Amino acid sequence: MLRRHPLGGVFGYFTLWRNARLVEQAASQIVDQCRDDLWQRMRQPAATMSPPEIRGYVRALAMGVVCEQLSRENQLKPALRGRVAEAAVDQLIGLVVHGALSGALPAKPATMAA
Repeated sequence: MLRRHPLGGVFGYFTLWRNARLVEQAASQIVDQCRDDLWQRMRQPAATMSPPEIRGYVRALAMGVVCEQLSRENQLKPALRGRVAEAAVDQLIGLVVHGALSGALPAKPATMAA
């Protein structure tokens, strides 16, 4: 049996699910737009850092880059911006730390034609 959600039963659960999907999709788009810029800023300093140092440095840089990109986004609901920023930073940390430790930026995922 479903518990009543403050937003209204099944509709509330659907809304939460839809918003979570929107956040992940928007974060992925932001990551695609920010990854190269962040990688260029990160490439040189990462050569002399340990993995925890790289992770902290990327986190600090990524938030600035993501916020800059989000300021250009007009189609995103203001209520979701914070969640999108957090999700994008988390994704960027994983990608850039992996790229720094392996010596190369991970390739962009292939997109499928419609």
